[in-house]
Amino acid sequence: MTVDVRGRHLDVSEPLRAYVRRRLQFAIGSFEPRIIRAEVCVADVNGPKGGVDKLCVIAVCLVRIGWVLASADGVSAYSAVDRAASRMRTIVVRRIGARLKSRSRADRLSV
Repeated sequence: MTVDVRGRHLDVSEPLRAYVRRRLQFAIGSFEPRIIRAEVCVADVNGPKGGVDKLCVIAVCLVRIGWVLASADGVSAYSAVDRAASRMRTIVVRRIGARLKSRSRADRLSV
């Protein structure tokens, strides 16, 4: 799975890049044959003000389905990545499951 990690108003360190890749592999790695690519953007929304200001947006391109998005915010970039990856897993399971369910339904109707 190709994972592109970018930062917006935030320098993305190598440990953070490795963490994002590891976390995505854990969350959606089992669906890798159905994933074309993943793009991750980690942003610092409020700048140096502090607070819950890190945002992570994950976009995944699925075969025959297209792009799906998940986003989450957190106090740190790592917590935002965790929450967004968890949401992405839920979305991917639903989208692939719905596709498989409609496919099997169409197979039953064509018999």
